[in-house]
Amino acid sequence: MSHDGGKTVIPNINWNNHHGTFDFVGGVDPAISIEGVTGQITWKESMAVGSHNLTISATNEAGTTTTEFKLIKEEPKIPYDFSYSPDQKTILMHESGKTPPPAINWNGAPGHIVLISTLAPGITFDAESGVIAWAANTQPGVYSVTIQAENAGGEVLTTFKLTVNSPNGTVGFDKETFRIMQNYPNPASELTYFPYNITRRGRNTIEVIDMRGSVVKTVLYQKRQKAGLHVLEINLIGLNSGIYFIRFTSSSEGIRSLPIMVVK
Repeated sequence: MSHDGGKTVIPNINWNNHHGTFDFVGGVDPAISIEGVTGQITWKESMAVGSHNLTISATNEAGTTTTEFKLIKEEPKIPYDFSYSPDQKTILMHESGKTPPPAINWNGAPGHIVLISTLAPGITFDAESGVIAWAANTQPGVYSVTIQAENAGGEVLTTFKLTVNSPNGTVGFDKETFRIMQNYPNPASELTYFPYNITRRGRNTIEVIDMRGSVVKTVLYQKRQKAGLHVLEINLIGLNSGIYFIRFTSSSEGIRSLPIMVVK
């Protein structure tokens, strides 16, 4: 039976035209009660674990009759089959996403899910659904998120592993060196991502230029940015197929450029 409270159906009885009342014969658990008029038995969540053999009397002016009812509360059991599917994921830095809710069998005793790990910036956890989410600005690294399912029977753990790669496809890179990295995907059709790492705060301009050196798209203009890894989304809609260049101009790092291929 459920570990919550509950109640029986109303018993069938023929009072023989002389309605009477119901009661227990002998002592019962204080969490168990009977409604004197209807005979419906109710129990609370606090009812003791075990087998409760109840004798119920039905009494009217003509006399008394009895019947038996057995109420069993099992020892609560630990949850099982608790996991994420898949239980790990590898992404690039600019990608956001989330897990599906974890699977769990509460083993007849529903409980709740709690977070065990300390979350890194950009990663969140919803306690109601168990869903783990990550934002597009989550920094490269390997993150393990451990959660615990608890019920009256005990607790069980599961872990989800998230690997966030830097744009060059690795977890780590030299953050002390200025560099612009190849856009991805390349070739690209409508959208591409341009990663760059700056070592000093400065005002940055990013432009797409054609083979003649003419600016065909200004993506960023004199934007003040702090040191660190940045990934910029570049919209290529409106550009014809061909070879272009991404030109990066920084007040603190100088000017760099790299080729990009647009394919329609």
